[in-house]
Amino acid sequence: MKCPYCDKEMIAGYIQSSGHIYWSENIRKVVGIPPRKNGMCISDNTGMGSGHMAKAGCCKECRKIIMDI
Repeated sequence: MKCPYCDKEMIAGYIQSSGHIYWSENIRKVVGIPPRKNGMCISDNTGMGSGHMAKAGCCKECRKIIMDI
């Protein structure tokens, strides 16, 4: 998918949550752990949960995440 802001190719990945909200290229077991080198934390929200995810594209140039809901 092309970024609608800069027209560069976006990286396919996932928004994941179990307290903190993360974007990562891979589906991971999320238990409030910090993101790995290919991910970034996009929320400092804390709390308990079983974890949720949705497909999302990330443009590291614009620092935008786009997802369909």
